[in-house]
Amino acid sequence: MVKERRERVKQRTGRPPAEPSFSLVDVRSKRQAADQRERARVAPLAGLAMILVTVLTCTLFALDFLDLLPAALGYGEGLEAYALRAFLLFGFIPLSAASAVLAFFKPASRLVTGPAKGPALHLAAPFAGFFSGWLVWSLSQLISSYLPAAADWFTIPDLWQKGALYLGRSPLISVLVLAVAVLLPATAQEFLFRGLVQPIYSAGSASLARLFLPALLAAALGLELPGLLTFLLLALLASWVRAVSGSLYASSLTTMGFALAMLYARPLFAAISQAVFGMPLIDPFRIRLFTASSALVLVVLFLAPAAVIGQEAVRQEGRALSFRERSENKGFRPINRVLALVCLVAVSACLYFAY
Repeated sequence: MVKERRERVKQRTGRPPAEPSFSLVDVRSKRQAADQRERARVAPLAGLAMILVTVLTCTLFALDFLDLLPAALGYGEGLEAYALRAFLLFGFIPLSAASAVLAFFKPASRLVTGPAKGPALHLAAPFAGFFSGWLVWSLSQLISSYLPAAADWFTIPDLWQKGALYLGRSPLISVLVLAVAVLLPATAQEFLFRGLVQPIYSAGSASLARLFLPALLAAALGLELPGLLTFLLLALLASWVRAVSGSLYASSLTTMGFALAMLYARPLFAAISQAVFGMPLIDPFRIRLFTASSALVLVVLFLAPAAVIGQEAVRQEGRALSFRERSENKGFRPINRVLALVCLVAVSACLYFAY
């Protein structure tokens, strides 16, 4: 049939018909180019978002420091003050900054949330967060038992330390604590820093050097100097998960698992130690030995979900940028880096006056 048609065309025109041509469309390259153009369009978003959240947080701190607020905001000043402070720092302020930059820049949803991922990643992420959080808790207890002065620099933040004291008082109070101490950091703060700031600031890079400044700013905005290192470890872990997997949902689930471990690590530690030894541990040597053993087990447990997350870096389409794309994506990178440093200086001033 096709041969006869070609013969008729040849008789009519006096020459054989042209061979059909096919063009190969490189979907991955087109997606990379589209993402690159979108990052270039919204390049100022990262710096503006960091400035807004820093200004709002420093304003809240100044009002509280000068006693101009009608209500107390200390974590240790009652349940209402605890919930209000957590709601403002980890919910209202980051969500307000995110809403402002979203309304102005309107970034593509793919840039914010990342491509759709399989269930294995979303199952591994909360376990990675939980095991790593429990590991950080164990290490902080172990270090503090040997070096009491280290508790001033490496301790569990009051957001979770005081929150653990409120858990179990009543179902309603437990739900409130879980909402402000787990849900808000895993949603509002993650949406701002891992959804809006990181994809533009790091331009898709998984380098810790590229991820460090936004992670440090996110940790410092918790306004807890003794718990800053713990907040920083969480921020770096969530940034790494977002970078290697490309999924905002995965980093949010990681943060949720980490926060749950911070709240429930102590009762779990007590329950497991009592099940193993048949009695509560009192002897400091046994407590240290069991804590060190638990930390080693948690390292092994963390490796399994971390390996699942790391595999996403291999599967992710368009994960690696070519040299030409890297050189073309500089844009606001130096400006965003300077703005991050300026924001860190401002938050550091707040921490200086607070402590």
